[in-house]
Amino acid sequence: MNHETKGKKDFYPGSDKYGTIIDVYETVHRIALEEIHPDIDFHWYAKWDDFLSVGNFFTRPDHYDLVEIALRLEETFGIKISDQDAENMITVRDTILFLWKAIN
Repeated sequence: MNHETKGKKDFYPGSDKYGTIIDVYETVHRIALEEIHPDIDFHWYAKWDDFLSVGNFFTRPDHYDLVEIALRLEETFGIKISDQDAENMITVRDTILFLWKAIN
């Protein structure tokens, strides 16, 4: 069964990939590694604030990096993330599920 027969969006904005939840996860993972630090322990239940302790004094991310991630997610997925929604995205899981619902 192809995606067109389901009546859902087949692609998310800015991408040529199918909009599966795995694609969303991989995209968020890539952005997190680029914006925060390549050594983060990224997984479904990881808390975004836990990533702020990675690295040393010179490479440690701060809360502005988390804001930058939200901006990149908006741009990548073609959506708006309200301040309230951003505050509710405590874990990677919360973020993935929010994005998945927003694009479908």
